[in-house]
Amino acid sequence: IYGGFRAIATYSSSDGRWKKNIEPLTSSLDKIMGLQGVSYDWKTEEYPDFGLTEGKQIGLVAQEVEKVLPELVSEDKDGYKAVSYTKLTAVLVEAVKELKAENERQKSENERQQVELEELRAFIKELKS
Repeated sequence: IYGGFRAIATYSSSDGRWKKNIEPLTSSLDKIMGLQGVSYDWKTEEYPDFGLTEGKQIGLVAQEVEKVLPELVSEDKDGYKAVSYTKLTAVLVEAVKELKAENERQKSENERQQVELEELRAFIKELKS
């Protein structure tokens, strides 16, 4: 399909019974950090038969995504590349989990340092008296 379409709901096949060699994604945050979100306008005048929409768009450039996450990029018979934004969701989920884990580590470290600071303050107060 060239151009846009609207749907009430879409689903992607994902039943575990169809899958093998399942492995967790790793370094997802690093991969997301390697991507650059951009705004752009389609070259509608150069590609009038592609159904490209007018106006400012946002997204990713397939050639750039391919360098970081080649699994998300496909190429048609004419060499035009496309990004599977649906597949990007799994990487984003894992990146959020990595950020949450880092946040939890930092909170724990902050709490430990807060206890040490209170102990130091109490020690200094004791020395002064």
